[in-house]
Amino acid sequence: MNTIPLLSKIRAIRNIGMFAHIDAGKTTTSEAILYHVGKIRRAGKIDDGNTQLDWMEQERERGITITSAATTCYWNDYRINLIDTPGHVDFSSEVLRSIRVIDGAVIVLCGVGGVESQTETIWNYAERESVPHIIYVNKLDRPTADFAGVLEDICTKLTKSAVALSVPVGSEGRFFGSLDVLSGEPERGYLGDVAEGATAREVKAAKAEANRRRDSLVEFLSTLNEDIFQTCLSGRDPSPRQIKAAIRQATIRRELVPVFCGSSLKNLGISTLLDAVIEFLLSPDESRIEGRPLSKNPAGGQKISNVAFRVFKTVVDRHLGRLGWCRVFAGEISSGQKVSNLRTGKEERIGGVYLMHANKRERVESAAAGNVVAVGGLRSASTGDMYSDVHILPSAQPFDFPKPIISVALSPEKGLNSEKLSTAIAQICSEDPTLTSRVEDKTGKLLLSGMGELHLDIAVDRLRSEYGVRAIAGNPQIAYRATVGKKAEGIGEYRKQSGGHGHFAVVKVRVEPAKPGSGIAFEVESGALAYEGSAAAKNRAKRNGIFHTYVKSIEAGIREAAALGTHSKFPLSDMRIVLLGGQYHTYDSTGRDFHIAASLALKSAMQQAKPVVLEPVMKIELRIDDQCLGRVLADLSKRRGKIRSINPNDGMSIVGGETPFAEMHDYATVLRDMTEGRGTFSLEFLYYKPCLKRQVKDQLIGCG
Repeated sequence: MNTIPLLSKIRAIRNIGMFAHIDAGKTTTSEAILYHVGKIRRAGKIDDGNTQLDWMEQERERGITITSAATTCYWNDYRINLIDTPGHVDFSSEVLRSIRVIDGAVIVLCGVGGVESQTETIWNYAERESVPHIIYVNKLDRPTADFAGVLEDICTKLTKSAVALSVPVGSEGRFFGSLDVLSGEPERGYLGDVAEGATAREVKAAKAEANRRRDSLVEFLSTLNEDIFQTCLSGRDPSPRQIKAAIRQATIRRELVPVFCGSSLKNLGISTLLDAVIEFLLSPDESRIEGRPLSKNPAGGQKISNVAFRVFKTVVDRHLGRLGWCRVFAGEISSGQKVSNLRTGKEERIGGVYLMHANKRERVESAAAGNVVAVGGLRSASTGDMYSDVHILPSAQPFDFPKPIISVALSPEKGLNSEKLSTAIAQICSEDPTLTSRVEDKTGKLLLSGMGELHLDIAVDRLRSEYGVRAIAGNPQIAYRATVGKKAEGIGEYRKQSGGHGHFAVVKVRVEPAKPGSGIAFEVESGALAYEGSAAAKNRAKRNGIFHTYVKSIEAGIREAAALGTHSKFPLSDMRIVLLGGQYHTYDSTGRDFHIAASLALKSAMQQAKPVVLEPVMKIELRIDDQCLGRVLADLSKRRGKIRSINPNDGMSIVGGETPFAEMHDYATVLRDMTEGRGTFSLEFLYYKPCLKRQVKDQLIGCG
């Protein structure tokens, strides 16, 4: 078994993620990288269903990436840990958790489609996490591909700091690769003799474009880098080494975004992209990633602890059981080592350390800081958990995943044990933070909730293929929510006396609207808490105010009631709940009493607060023929959709807007009929907004 790698080699590691809108060619690019570096003998194709990284049955059948896949490869003595992520918005949790543990992102764009809706979402994720990124424009061999047009699209929609570091030689069917902007030389090993491919005229045009872009690049860098500025000021031309150093510095600071071009299907542009990953993206010891753990040494100073790593994904392996995909931040992890889960406080023993290649694995002795590996034996591991051999860590931001917006009722097929179905669903939900399940109180149905119909469809199919459980799915149910229409107050009392110690709690709360997307905010108003004073005061049985030890129980009762819904099955959201006061009994009150009284107080306040139903609204982007534009827009209007933009693009129109999710059931079939199969669309959650009671099938009880 190997040890990976020595601490002295940490600067030769690159942890990167591959991100893209669906159908931009991200997985094809990852396959081309693995082929190019010699990891695989033949690059798989999506259409042939033989890709290495899209290994799941559902991925190969549907031609889409569903779950992130990790692999390791080498390029010019550098180790690249690569995570390939899904492009469909329903599987955004895979993007979110992967982006938290990488040091650099490669964002793949289609040379025809340019910047698409999920591209913007990914970009925002990367910016929020301060991840340096480079852009690779793929599919330049396709008809109507336009590198200059995509570059303009990037500057308009993403960043004005995008700079082309390679330019295409030829276009569409006569695309022969790329030229390096800095050297003017073709990509290594692929253009070959000009007479065999590109004409002298095509190469000359590409060199002229490369020279023009190099001049623009130097001018831009002179505004960012003092060294480049002084060189230009003296009338000298900066050297390629100077320029590359300035590009790297600006990329890491996210002041510049390098853009490259190619065709992954034809293996063009891949060596240039790999060089860029090595030259311009961070190594782990330079990374901005949070959570580098510290412990105090005897002298009172700070030192790096022996080991610390974070779990960013959990999977259930048929042979090894639960595996946690981890990023090692400090020290070295090895089989048999004892570590503590800093969330639960439990000490656990590492059962094994594995290098992953999609669904294949290789056991290794140990893994040092900077690496991405899978670890066995961590029974309590959950997404986002930090493990260490010490209990002192800097604050690590929790993973924040979007909430499910659609549910489906599941029941076992005839003859199948419902317990087996529940167990299988629990395992699938443990792997995917955006999949949740619960048993509905009123009907006893088992509900599976997710990010969209495709998300749920895949989950149900996985029950069959991975767990041998066939489930009958009911009609999808939209995840409506409820909020308050105005401020209101309510009191909840819980009294019970049955001999001996009784039960007593009184809670008073105020509810009020909050901004959309804020969830539930719980606050304690000044003066709500009681003061424990003299012995004489303690002798009074009933006390005004709430003793501080009961506040946690009150908050738990309120949040539980809000999650279940107070007058319906719709969870509450976008509101502030303020504890105003109450009463407790010196001897009879318990935390459980206040838990119950708090839920009663919330229900009382909601009766006076004019509850409002909220429905999920989605961002929609359509790509349709101009001939179909009129009827598609008319149909969208009937679905309560709002058009925000219409951009013509070579006989096609890119339509952007928003629409209630409730109106989009079976829209894929409708759009296919209206556009004769040529129209495509994507949906992404935007926000919740109030809707009319008649627009909700399962109406909010008591809603005015």
